[in-house]
Amino acid sequence: MENSEPLINPETLDESKNLVPKNLVPLNLWELKADETGALRFVAPFLARLIFLHIFVLQYVEVSGVLTFVLIFFQ
Repeated sequence: MENSEPLINPETLDESKNLVPKNLVPLNLWELKADETGALRFVAPFLARLIFLHIFVLQYVEVSGVLTFVLIFFQ
């Protein structure tokens, strides 16, 4: 890793082939300002419940699948 050249040379970059819109900005949820968090405050509890239920259901299905396998295998 001695090479200090950038992977993409900005001098030879063809802007016409850039398919990413200029106004596309990555969203960082931790750096939102107070006026931008209105929707986030409304959606966050639902997202938290959805993620929790999703993990809970996956764990339940995994445990029940293992128990079913054990019961069938050791009959």
